[in-house]
Amino acid sequence: MTRTMLDTNRDPHTTPHLDSAALVVIDVQNDFLDDGPLGVAGTKDRLSEIERLTKVFRRAGRPIVHAIRLYHGEDVDTVRRTRFDAGERVVQPHTEGADIPRKLLPVDVRLKPEQLMSGEAQRIGEQELVVWKPRWSAFHRTNLDAILRSNPRANKRYGRDRRGATDRG
Repeated sequence: MTRTMLDTNRDPHTTPHLDSAALVVIDVQNDFLDDGPLGVAGTKDRLSEIERLTKVFRRAGRPIVHAIRLYHGEDVDTVRRTRFDAGERVVQPHTEGADIPRKLLPVDVRLKPEQLMSGEAQRIGEQELVVWKPRWSAFHRTNLDAILRSNPRANKRYGRDRRGATDRG
């Protein structure tokens, strides 16, 4: 059996409280899978584990937030701007590449890019939302912090978008 961070993390300040945790799934979109134009090596191999986690959280009635990118107009990360200006198009609104892999969703869902890019979360399940994140951090120019803090079922010491969540406690 593969050991996970949960098996080895004994620090009381960073150990997840699973009875009050929210799951935040960041940038898991088709264009970022191994075979996508901006593929992250090993992502497809991790899909089954992410799928398992989403099912566990759904069964437990725990909140799930999918934080996704949508590149449109000038709102593209600086490190990808040159490639975008040269014509490369990834995670474009209304494309399959921008979609969350089907196996991670509770039902067949059509993303609503205009709603998401206006800053409004899209509800896709009883305790499940999608939010748009325009930059690396899932907290930069998003309402993720407010969503997590306002949800009575989410731990206020939510866990680690590495920089963003750490800065927020």
